[in-house]
Amino acid sequence: MITGPLPDSIVAADLVHVSSLIRLLEPLVEKIFVISRNFPESIFFNNNKIKIINIRHQSNSIRMFIIIPTFIIMQLKISYQLFKIRKEIDIVFFSIGAIGLFLPMLSAKFMRKKILLIHPGVDVVKVFTEIAYSDKLLGFGGKIYPRIINILEILNYYLSDKIIVYSQNINKYTTNRRINKKLVYGSRFLVDINSFKIEKKVSERMALIGYIGKFYDLKGILNFIDAVPIIMNGLNNVKFLVCGDGPLRSEIEMKINDFKMDKVVTITNWIPHEKLPQYLNEIKLLVIPSYTEVGPQLLFEAMACGTPVLAASVGVVPDIIIDGKTGFKMDNNSPECIAKNVIRALNCADLNKIMENARELIEKEHTFDAAEQRYKKILETV
Repeated sequence: MITGPLPDSIVAADLVHVSSLIRLLEPLVEKIFVISRNFPESIFFNNNKIKIINIRHQSNSIRMFIIIPTFIIMQLKISYQLFKIRKEIDIVFFSIGAIGLFLPMLSAKFMRKKILLIHPGVDVVKVFTEIAYSDKLLGFGGKIYPRIINILEILNYYLSDKIIVYSQNINKYTTNRRINKKLVYGSRFLVDINSFKIEKKVSERMALIGYIGKFYDLKGILNFIDAVPIIMNGLNNVKFLVCGDGPLRSEIEMKINDFKMDKVVTITNWIPHEKLPQYLNEIKLLVIPSYTEVGPQLLFEAMACGTPVLAASVGVVPDIIIDGKTGFKMDNNSPECIAKNVIRALNCADLNKIMENARELIEKEHTFDAAEQRYKKILETV
């Protein structure tokens, strides 16, 4: 399994995606090599079936003329590690963050290995790179770099034996017949339904509106904060909980102070994953205002806890949330749209029914057993 380089400062959300996929595959295969960067080896320390290979990679440069060469060097390092274990592997699985790694995939092809590629979602890579590199190369980085990645992405589609997508509506990914034949449904989003469960009915919770995630532009967190005064004008006795961290923290705190919202908005640091169910069972409405998402995983965990979710229609949200039945969707993530839909959701008379429907969906489609069966079928057909 190959992942994209993990960040220097790893949080629970980064590890849940990768480690859950590893645990999903473990019972189905004889051995797993994980080639990554900055992956904590302690997670699978006592597991002889899983070997972690971390490569060295400098990922914090802000200069494009450095980013591109280091990106190529990183791919060469991954290819070298693949070459070293070539006699011990049959399948090369390009997972989270690895869709643009062309050289390792080309190497795997030359080694005559079967290649599985996870598709992160429609427009996820495009939107992410546009935002992440918008200030590079005198403002042209947001246009140039996405095109480079898009070319590598398309090349990798042709090299892959199977392309795993997270939506059962497979036809929305491409109209290219050759690529379309490779698409298989394989949502890896699973929830421990014994830990993430309903402890408190929605009707028993105070009017607490929550945001949990990274404080990045990509996550729409500033739009959520800007929506708070509008929501307060439309609803009485509401409180807000903002959990996470990131480069926008000081700006968020400044906005809260400027708008004198410190009495209604509480900011906490990252919540340990094992304590997340406790927080989710206090929130009456979770807002996910992202510009783009692969999942998100939090969507499934909140639904398992019976917490109604209001989310922008990105990632797998359109496939999971049926508006007014399993949650709430919004057309965009502008502050005005967020506020309008928060007010709509909290005034909904069917919140308890939505809570029950959401939990039922998770129990049916997104347990470990259900996800394992999906991946078993994929491995049998590759």
